[in-house]
Amino acid sequence: MKKVVTVAVCALVIACLAVAFVACNPDGKTYKFDSVEISGVDNAEELKAMEDMMKAEYEGSTISFKDGKVYMDGEDEGAEYEKDGSEIRVGNYVLGKISGSKFIMEFSEDGVTVKITFKKA
Repeated sequence: MKKVVTVAVCALVIACLAVAFVACNPDGKTYKFDSVEISGVDNAEELKAMEDMMKAEYEGSTISFKDGKVYMDGEDEGAEYEKDGSEIRVGNYVLGKISGSKFIMEFSEDGVTVKITFKKA
């Protein structure tokens, strides 16, 4: 259960950071939540609970890029981002990667990996 809480907290932190960050030259583009994949959880009940929680958290979410800033769900204030290859960075932090028409956030904690995919809207 500690893993579930740790991963949940990390996912929420990433979501909060995404409010402030993200982007290919993504300016003018919007990405909409598509899916979440979780690996490294052996207990099927824990895995289902984590997936359900993550889907509920991100369902309907959008990430938009405009004038060098990234916004989540239409927030009024965005954060400046820069693109380094396929990686999107805010300062020294890698928020995610652009892959074709997708923006993918991925992180690992305590052997559990969470991959959140947004597709170009």
